[in-house]
Amino acid sequence: MKIKLLVLFTLLCILISACGPGQTFGPTYTPTFTLTATSTITPLPTITPTSTSTLTPTPMPTNCAVEKIRFVYPVNGQTIDYVGSWLFMVRPISCSQNYLWSFYQNDTLIFQQESNNEFGVAPYSKDWNKFAAGYIKVSVQYKQNDGTLSNPTTISLFLQN
Repeated sequence: MKIKLLVLFTLLCILISACGPGQTFGPTYTPTFTLTATSTITPLPTITPTSTSTLTPTPMPTNCAVEKIRFVYPVNGQTIDYVGSWLFMVRPISCSQNYLWSFYQNDTLIFQQESNNEFGVAPYSKDWNKFAAGYIKVSVQYKQNDGTLSNPTTISLFLQN
C-alpha cells in the first residue's frame, strides 16, 4: 500500500509540475473580445473665448519730435575712392523704424533702398555699377512709427577714379 501511495503521489506531482503557472487541470478557455461600433456622436459644448488682457500696452508716439538726421560718415563735400567700398552712417533717431537711402547722380535718382542707420555699397555690385566717377548726392530720410517719412538730409560727395 505504501508503494501505491508513493506512485500515486509521484504521478500527482508530475502532473502538477507539468502545468504552467496559473493553469488548472481541464480545458483552457481564452476570452475573445469583439469590437462593436456605435453611431452615437455626442456634440461638444461650444467654447467662446473672451479677451481679458492684464498687460497694458506701451504707447508709441505717432509722430516724433522733429529730429534732424546727422551723418557720422562721410561728411558733406568729401572725396571718396570710386573703386572702394562706400560706407554711410547716420546717428540713430530714437523713434525711427528704418531709413530710406536715396542716391542721385546728375540730378537723377540712381537707386533707393530702405535699411537701418548704416548702409554700404560694395565695389562692382549691381548698385555700384550704376555710378560713374564724379559728383553724387546721398539723401536720407527716417521712417517714423506712423509710416511717414521725415524731411531728407542730403550730402554731396565726389567719387574720384
